[in-house]
Amino acid sequence: MLFPPKCPICKKYVESDGEVCDKCFAAVLNSRKIYIFSEYIEEFWAIANYKQGAREIIRDLKFKSQIKRVKNINYILNKGNDRIPFYPKDIIAVYVPISKARMKERGFNQVELMFKDWLKEKGIKAEKLLIREKSTEHQFSLNPEERKANVKDAFKATRALNGEDILLLDDILTTGATVTECAKALKEAGAGRIFALVFASDD
Repeated sequence: MLFPPKCPICKKYVESDGEVCDKCFAAVLNSRKIYIFSEYIEEFWAIANYKQGAREIIRDLKFKSQIKRVKNINYILNKGNDRIPFYPKDIIAVYVPISKARMKERGFNQVELMFKDWLKEKGIKAEKLLIREKSTEHQFSLNPEERKANVKDAFKATRALNGEDILLLDDILTTGATVTECAKALKEAGAGRIFALVFASDD
């Protein structure tokens, strides 16, 4: 093999493409409930620890367009599947949308790439029930209050809902401002219970 596969976190050689070495996997997998109050969301769950390896994987995908990192994400999701909450098949998965400008720049919504294979395995269908009505600054450069203001009224539902339960998916959870605004828009459109699942959190 000309370029043997490496762990995306520590860069040590691994046996197969997309694999995360055992040491880094043990550190990065940290599926847990995140205790953030939201009047619109039933539960917040994060799968990976942002500061223990997920940061490198997400940044490679999101800002360097390294699509190969999707394999690493699938590896973490599949190997850690028994620690991810169960969601019924009739729940509707919704990816947090990115702006038209970012879609033009990247060519993809990283959240969709992260979760689409996992959803297929679970038999959960995704639907584009949200659009981002305004471009926003990157949240990581803002303080908690600025984050809330940055995404306030940024999202709109694409159709009316009739009490359907929603699984809201995002890449990173910090303050919960983005997913809360998404959930607000879905609730206003008639959604039932809303659950938030993110790939990583620094909580």
